[in-house]
Amino acid sequence: MRGYDASGLARELSDRLGMAPDRAKLIARSQCKMARAVIENAERMEMGIREAVWQYETRCGIRGHCALIGRRYVLAEGASLDGKRLWPGSEPSCYCSSRDIKE
Repeated sequence: MRGYDASGLARELSDRLGMAPDRAKLIARSQCKMARAVIENAERMEMGIREAVWQYETRCGIRGHCALIGRRYVLAEGASLDGKRLWPGSEPSCYCSSRDIKE
């Protein structure tokens, strides 16, 4: 809510929860990346963009995401994979992105 950056969040996790610094950095980086994905999705919808095309990133740590390459999806609903709704970058270890489809 206060606009943490990854290093500030890592410091808080380490100081308040006694988490190991390396683990705190990993979690903070992941959480900030996932929050950015949600914010970008909301911004797109506010601009009137309704659909996007999934772009797979080879360093993505989630195997199933390669099945979404080039798949068109509605921003408000996310892409469906094995009955689960997903958005690029919304899961830990996901580095996927998307390209807007402008009408």
